Amino acid sequence: MTMEARPQSLTAKETLEQALGQLVLHGQTGLPVVSADRRHLVGWVARRGALRAMGERKS
Repeated sequence: MTMEARPQSLTAKETLEQALGQLVLHGQTGLPVVSADRRHLVGWVARRGALRAMGERKS
């Protein structure tokens, strides 16, 4: 098992579409949301919640 130097994460400035793209690209069910300087965890985006939000946005 190897450790990544910088695990995949999102910043709060990324759009919902960008977040979904990263989730799909990396095959993840969720990703951490970090501060702009990437030093602090500020939240979590789950694929299920992002898809739900996308559906609500379109209806």
